[in-house]
Amino acid sequence: MLRNSLKLAIFLTLLSCLGRSQIIFNPRGEQLKAPPSTTPPDQLCVISGRATDNQSGQPFRKVSVRLIRRNSGTRVGTVGAPSAEEGYATTSDFNGNFRFENVEPGEYALSGQRLGYLRTEYGSKRASGPGTTFSLRPGQQLTSLALVLLPQSVITGKVIDDDGDPLNGVSIQVLNRRWMRGTLRLLPQSNASSNDLGEFRLANLAPGKYYLAAQMVHFQGESTTTSGRAETRPVRTFYPEAINLETATPIEVKPGQDIPGINIRMHSVQTYHIRGRISGLSADERTDRISVNISARGEESFTQFGPQPGIITKERTFEITGVPPGSYYLSIYSMGGRVRSLAHQEIDVGSADVNEVVLNIIPSAAMHGHVALSGAPPAGTAAVELASIHISLASTENFRSGSNAQVKEDGSFVIENVLPGKYALNIFVPGTGQSGAYVKSVRLGQQEIQRRELDLTNGASGQVEVILSYGTAELSGSVHNTQAASEAPQGSQSASPASPAQIVLLPDTLNADGSGFYVGTLTAVGIFSIKQVAPGRYHAYAFEDVNIGDLQNPDLAKALENRGIEVELRQGEQKQIQLSPISTDEYQQLLARLGIEPQ
Repeated sequence: MLRNSLKLAIFLTLLSCLGRSQIIFNPRGEQLKAPPSTTPPDQLCVISGRATDNQSGQPFRKVSVRLIRRNSGTRVGTVGAPSAEEGYATTSDFNGNFRFENVEPGEYALSGQRLGYLRTEYGSKRASGPGTTFSLRPGQQLTSLALVLLPQSVITGKVIDDDGDPLNGVSIQVLNRRWMRGTLRLLPQSNASSNDLGEFRLANLAPGKYYLAAQMVHFQGESTTTSGRAETRPVRTFYPEAINLETATPIEVKPGQDIPGINIRMHSVQTYHIRGRISGLSADERTDRISVNISARGEESFTQFGPQPGIITKERTFEITGVPPGSYYLSIYSMGGRVRSLAHQEIDVGSADVNEVVLNIIPSAAMHGHVALSGAPPAGTAAVELASIHISLASTENFRSGSNAQVKEDGSFVIENVLPGKYALNIFVPGTGQSGAYVKSVRLGQQEIQRRELDLTNGASGQVEVILSYGTAELSGSVHNTQAASEAPQGSQSASPASPAQIVLLPDTLNADGSGFYVGTLTAVGIFSIKQVAPGRYHAYAFEDVNIGDLQNPDLAKALENRGIEVELRQGEQKQIQLSPISTDEYQQLLARLGIEPQ
């Protein structure tokens, strides 16, 4: 039993880390795939420059410099099989110089990273912000680029108990508020552990507002109170000594700042037990392979939580100890061959034990569906292959990933092992080399569910019918920016890259998980093109710098309406517009007026 419980604890830890990695990292951390060589040698390009420090201006050696090929018109929130990024990598020399030769023509973004510094894109005004996109013509040379690296910020401190004594082995999480899957959530960014002196160090932080949370790490099998009595124990504590997020103090981190003396006084409070039984468990389900787990509910549903899983007895009863007051999810997981979720239920803990809880097993089910295409591809373009389409369910409650399926040639698909919960249904339709198609309708039984949250808390049932249609639209245009020419790099045969800008096409109604909008980037001559857009009503914007996730905030979207251009795209239409950029200062001022914390 101990071995299986430990396997479950390890799996849940890895699952949470995977969720965090989806927030902190991206495919740039993976090995690059060189673009296919299709250009004659005399038409290949050259890019060179120097990596320097943002504060001192001194050149840097050993900077990892990456030149990533970009494709504009990316659909935000689609799901499909990930592909390796194409590009080139090199390291700066003793004088900070770097050089890329034999570069295929195309659109690229340049970035650099070094120990003690954040990964920074060329032209970006903040860490993780958008940088300049280069559009390289055949034979072009773009030289004398200044890649300015932004220094990391660091937080150091100690974890102590109620008596002021240091605590060893405590996990400290760095959390901040971000919009994800259509909701403002508290999301983990990084973590560290305290040493034998209670000390911790949190490095590689970008500027922003963070919350710190300290919690003991428990594993199944550790000694617990089994007498049935409530007990006092250390519980998750937010800086400086808050039991809940509402009374926690955020830490404002500035660029390159070292913040010492951040001490967290970890409180011990009265904790309680949750006891109950499992109903509907099959007779052949081994109880030593299942466990009842507890996780926070609400804004913190995407973070880890401390109490260890409850042990299941042969009589199908369970007990979870050490639970402080709060709102939670109870979930049952099975480790029999594969990890499966068997139940998911809300529960509240007040000032007493919670007894006689009944967790009803809802067996996982297969969701069947069919994809149909209407219309015909334009002349001279390839038809969309049904077998290239992916269907996926993404949880709107937590990091728990849903199942996915690939459509068969006849349009049918089956999403296996659909677990009880609430989901957003994502449909990925590849467009490379094809005419492109958009999702016109999604129905479950007689109900239209496109863009809506799919409530499967009582299990999956019914047939999903997806209707795709040919006739995606295209929006292109230009951005009027007088600073682009004055900020251009020097170099022979070099065209001036446009000032950093993100083009966003925001629909009147987002999908349930906050997806459904499109982004594009400017080329070197200040134009953009967003292809394969579903027909509909949108607002188009050009941001000098924007956190794309913020646009899921309906208050912000409403306040931005008069700063963009309203666009209605009909089936198969190609439309051109001209946008004026929204400056970083203007955007930050708007966030401040709305009381939105900048990220």
